[in-house]
Amino acid sequence: MLVESAPSVVDELVRRIRQITATVDGRQVPIASSIEHLTAEAGRAVIAENHAAYVAEYGEPA
Repeated sequence: MLVESAPSVVDELVRRIRQITATVDGRQVPIASSIEHLTAEAGRAVIAENHAAYVAEYGEPA
């Protein structure tokens, strides 16, 4: 998931995501192993890469 927003909004989202857990083999584990803070430029590059992969597999969205 990529989010471009005010730093305080991003920090709150990260805090909330870190609280989400799932049960694995009877114990609670976090759903995310790491959360990276990207620059806007790096985030746009990730979106572009994912879009290209999506289009290659499923075609251009309608």
